[in-house]
Amino acid sequence: MLKLEGWGLRPWMEFAIDPSSGQYTKRRLKSDPSWQPGYSGWGQELKVAGLGTVLCSVFLHEGEIILRLGNLSWNLFEPGLLVTVGCTVSSRYVKVAESRSPSATGARTFFS
Repeated sequence: MLKLEGWGLRPWMEFAIDPSSGQYTKRRLKSDPSWQPGYSGWGQELKVAGLGTVLCSVFLHEGEIILRLGNLSWNLFEPGLLVTVGCTVSSRYVKVAESRSPSATGARTFFS
């Protein structure tokens, strides 16, 4: 289990995640955890249309930086990985797509 520092508004949170399965536990903290050593990354629970509440996280595991959104995970430096973050008047969004070559059209979208 890896320890992740909560990201976002108070109350301060801490997560413990199994990097292989994505299962996690959370713990509410009484003070700012930034002074505590041993964190491998950051996480935040977000409500996602169609998925419910999922842990969105970025962490270091076995020498790789991993982006995990619920059950899905990617090596952040995977060739062809495209992460787009934006917002409209009515919503905010994150879109993760993969294209095997930079010139390929029709990238597969995994999370939007």
